[in-house]
Amino acid sequence: MSKKEYVESNLARIARSWTGIICFLSAITFLLLGILDYFVTPENFYNFLIYRVVTAALLIGLIFLTRLKEDRRYQYTIGMIATVLSTAALELMILSFGGDVSPYYGGITVIIIASLGFIPFNAIWSIAAICLVYSIYLFPILIFSKITHPALFASDNAFLAAMFGTAFLWRIMSNRSTVKELELQYELGEDKRRVEADRDKLRATLDIFSQVVAEVVSNERIETYL
Repeated sequence: MSKKEYVESNLARIARSWTGIICFLSAITFLLLGILDYFVTPENFYNFLIYRVVTAALLIGLIFLTRLKEDRRYQYTIGMIATVLSTAALELMILSFGGDVSPYYGGITVIIIASLGFIPFNAIWSIAAICLVYSIYLFPILIFSKITHPALFASDNAFLAAMFGTAFLWRIMSNRSTVKELELQYELGEDKRRVEADRDKLRATLDIFSQVVAEVVSNERIETYL
């Protein structure tokens, strides 16, 4: 196996593992945060509960899909679907409660941090995730809701942009660190195999030398006896 194949294989394994983990954690978190709905907006509690239960069920279903194929693009697709589902459910809550001033907008930052923080998207997939999340948040508000507090809405969007940029940079740096670590593991493994091969050759040489010495000594003893 070449270094490139080794790195790709391990990146796919890591993507599969973390995609399943984040889907599970997201499902649990979505359900648990429903408790806050009861106190923050009791009039929307039952509607929001439906959104949360459906989203959690779909996320759990995605966990089983992650086990079908250990391929990086396949796992990225599952992770992207999970991100979109979570954002869409949250956007329904935002539109139902406050729109441009909804306190639920903070959940967008949680989603993008969880997505880029745990799922090892490459740069292109990370940008795609950010664009999808922000589009799902922004455009429905502009189309279906009236901007009542432009300054606050602009401030919220500036904060989201800062969080998106931070999450993106962290993901890129994390990916580079992971790749370097995997390359180092491969090189150390190759060095270990070379050392073991040289050791086996040395042992074989020593065995042959020992046999030759033993034969010489044996012949000398025979000659001395005669």
